Amino acid sequence: MISARMHSSEAIRSLFLVSLFAIVLAANAAVPAFAGTSGTWANTGSLNTTRAGHSATLLPNGQVLVAGGEGATGFLNSAELYDPSQAKWTVTGSMATSRLGHSAALLPNGPVLVAGGIVNITDTGVVTVTATAELYNPCS
Repeated sequence: MISARMHSSEAIRSLFLVSLFAIVLAANAAVPAFAGTSGTWANTGSLNTTRAGHSATLLPNGQVLVAGGEGATGFLNSAELYDPSQAKWTVTGSMATSRLGHSAALLPNGPVLVAGGIVNITDTGVVTVTATAELYNPCS
């Protein structure tokens, strides 16, 4: 009986090692050819307002709209535009509602729809979310 248990445990150990080996081989085979190359990063200036949990939306003109989030002073309703041709951040119109963790989407006709998000967190940890939405018009 003892030899049968040893045999079973050896079989389980062997299956485990073979499975592990197969996973490693599969992972190495799945790596694309360009994985060894690396991109580069370049400093492009800083936002005007420190923020986290914001949205970033690429506009048709190549600029990027960054909106909302949380900064040093709390939740933000402010927004900024990044112009890659000038590597410059510019403050633009603010949202009516300060929000964190919201969604933003570029609509086919040009405006950006910002929806939902967290609008308040109390000292006791109660989170208030919103169902409101706003439109940013880059042309105005």
